[in-house]
Order: sequence, then C-alpha cells, then structure tokens
Amino acid sequence: MDIERNDLCPCGSGKKYKKCCLSDYESACFAYAGVNEARGRVQDKVFHFLASIPQSEKFAEEFVELIGEPFSDHNAPIFLRWLFGSRKHKGGELWRRFNEGAEFDEGDALVAAGFLKARCGFFRVLSVKQNLGLDVQDILLKDNLSIYDISSSKRLEPGEVFSAVIYPVSEFWLIDSSLSLLGRGRGSRILERVMLAAGNGGRTLQQEAVFLSRNPMVFYRLRNEMFEEFSRPLDLRNSDGEELVLGRARYRINNSNEVRDFLSGLADFHTDDQKHFTWVRKSDSRVLGSVSINGVALSAEANSRPRLERLTSTLEKGLKEAITAQGRVFQDMYQAMAEHADDRPSVGSRPSGIDPEIERELLNKVSRAHYEKWLDEDIPLLGGKTPREAAKESEGRLMLEGILEDMEAMKDADDRGLDEPDIGRLRRELGIVVPIKRLEHAKERKK
Repeated sequence: MDIERNDLCPCGSGKKYKKCCLSDYESACFAYAGVNEARGRVQDKVFHFLASIPQSEKFAEEFVELIGEPFSDHNAPIFLRWLFGSRKHKGGELWRRFNEGAEFDEGDALVAAGFLKARCGFFRVLSVKQNLGLDVQDILLKDNLSIYDISSSKRLEPGEVFSAVIYPVSEFWLIDSSLSLLGRGRGSRILERVMLAAGNGGRTLQQEAVFLSRNPMVFYRLRNEMFEEFSRPLDLRNSDGEELVLGRARYRINNSNEVRDFLSGLADFHTDDQKHFTWVRKSDSRVLGSVSINGVALSAEANSRPRLERLTSTLEKGLKEAITAQGRVFQDMYQAMAEHADDRPSVGSRPSGIDPEIERELLNKVSRAHYEKWLDEDIPLLGGKTPREAAKESEGRLMLEGILEDMEAMKDADDRGLDEPDIGRLRRELGIVVPIKRLEHAKERKK
C-alpha cells in the first residue's frame, strides 16, 4: 500500500503523513539506498578479487554441484557466505586477503564488517512498519529482530512466515538474498523438519537451529526442500482416515411428509427446522454429513466417498419410492476451491443452502469440542505425545510454541466470523507464556 502525503500516518498518531513520519521515511529511504549501493560495491569488489584467484572457477563449479542449480544473482550471496566460511577452501584466509587489498569508504566498511555475520533463518512477521521494514521473530532461535526492507514492508502482513539470509548493519538487519514467502501456519512444520534434521545429525533442536543459522548451504537446501514440500498438494483426510472429497447426491422428492418423518425419526440426525438435517456420530458428536430439503429437491452431502455411500444407502433403503435418485458429484478439495476461487463463499452461502446461523453454530460447536480435547490428544507432530506431556520437555515446549503461534496466525487470518479459539487458555494450561515483546506487538496491531 502506497501512502500519499495527505493520508493519515500509518503510525496511528492521527496526524497527516507529511506532518508526522514522512521525514523519517525519506531519511530511511536515503539511508537504505546508500546501504544497498554499498552492498553492491562490496559484492562487486569481492567477485573482482575472486576472479584473480586461479581456483575461483573450481569453487563455483563445486557450489553449483552442491546446490543443484545454475549460478545466479539469487544465490550469489549464498555462494560468498559458503566460500568465506569454508575451512576446506581456507575461507577465512581468503577474506583476510580480500580485506587487505580492498579500498573501502566508511559505508562500504560498515557493510563489509557485517558481511560475515549473516544469519540464515525462518522468520514470522510480528508487525509491519509501513514503507520502512518489519519486526520479526526467528522461529528457530526465538529472538526478535528489526529488518530494514522497504519492499517487504509493502507486501507482507503480521503472521506470515518467510525464509531469508539477513546480515547486520549498524543497529538493524538487511535481507541479503531473495526472500521466500512460505505462507501462514508454517512454524510448526518448519520445527518438525528441523527436529528431524537434528535427530539425524545427533544434535538437539537448539543446536540444529544455531547450526542452520551459520551454514548457508545446509539452510539453502533445507529451505528449497520445504518450499517444494509446501507447494505439493496435501494428502487431505477426514477424522476416519478417508480421502477428503466433497460428495453430493441429489434426489427428487416424491412424498415430502414421508421424507421428513423418516429423517426426524433417525437417532443420529438432528434438525431445528425440518429442512436441514445434520448427521452426527453418537460416540463423539462429530458431524459426518448433512441432508437438505428445498421444495421437491433433496441434497445429501458428506466429505468422503465412504461416508456418502453410507448416507445414501440409509436414505434409499429407508425411503424407497419416496425419493428418486438424480445423480452424484465428487470433487476433491482443490477442485472445490478452484471452482469458488473468484467468489469465495462466506458462511451461509454454501451450495447446500444451510442457514448461516445454523452452520456457524455447528462450526463453533465442532471447534470448541476440538480445543477442549486437544490438550489430551496424541499429536503426531509431537511424536505421538499429548500437548500436556510434551510441555514437560524443553524440545516439546519449543514445538508447542510453534504450534500455538501457528494457531494465532491462522486465527488472525480467519474472516468467517467464527468464535476465536482461546489460545490464551491453552497457553496457561501448558505453562507457555507469551514473551513481553510479543504482547507489545499484539497491542500495536490492535490500535
């Protein structure tokens, strides 16, 4: 979002932008441009220095073989960090020789000083300073940082997760390689992958986090694997382990009184208006499907093929001549989302015709039941332990923190008007508090 001079200042002061933070922004832009130019000059000098070394082509060939992609401007910063940090290639000695022969002005020297202090990481956006930068949390190392990046401040929002290589200049951090956006709700899956890598390497999660932050090549490969994994379609399944599809069967009603009497007499079907019937499993009150009546049309829906087969079998055996089948349609979740991509239906405008208030209450009921049981359910992401059990171990607490942060990020992005889950209660039950800085950022977002 671009801000005009006469717009209200995004800092929340109530003043016009030109009379509030515009001067700070212009100063920041000037400083940012200067640092970017210095970074370009330093990088050019580094490559000029490397071109004078006979082994430089061999270095580049080895790097390309390691990462499995052509050398480019995108991965050049990774190459330099890898080379100068390599004991095998005596990277420290190479950097010393470069510094001795280079001529730096004050700005170049400042950038060069932070060059080898870069860190790789996965970051969650805490707050956005419009047209200036981001306040972020390192998902693995758990510290908060201020990143100075104008373009990112225009396209990222609180709760989103991205990966990048950053390096310090004076009191702030800059993004040194292209930012890769990973979306919302990814923190716990990132922690899961890093914990797996830690186990394979014989390190703790904290040791692996530090190792990744200092080893750009290892980080780069892991980041690419995660990006590919997040881009693949998920294996979506319902609570019974069945493939998640939207199944719908249509019927013409031949005897409406018989249909309503039959559905009302089924113990596992519930209705408030004799038009919309919810199929609920008795043992755990889980919603399995629904039946809707609209004039002489009847529609049965379920989220898997086996469930729809059971539902239609019940209807056809019980109603016989009272209904006439008119066909079935199955869509996987991606087909369903693609079909409604342009008009994203809100709660209550689904094709089933369920009353919005009834549907919202059903969704809220399911959500409340889920969060009530969640603390004592075995979670695969926690190694099969319950959240209460995992909270007793240091690595389990780190995983839980990632899961809770993902819940909060997804809650902030949910615009369906549903009741918000009480993440604060879950934190209190588990003894996992929100850091003071996180609370301050949350308060700023609500202003």
